[in-house]
Amino acid sequence: MFVDDHAENLPPAEALGIHTIHHTTDPAATAALLDSLLLDRTPA
Repeated sequence: MFVDDHAENLPPAEALGIHTIHHTTDPAATAALLDSLLLDRTPA
């Protein structure tokens, strides 16, 4: 997982197979996206 606010930094990470997130000016939106990707809500 690679989070960056500079879009030009994302393609090199993606080329290495790393999932990327372009952080913009909304920290809550970035946090929500991370939450949705990282938290496993599957019942045990």
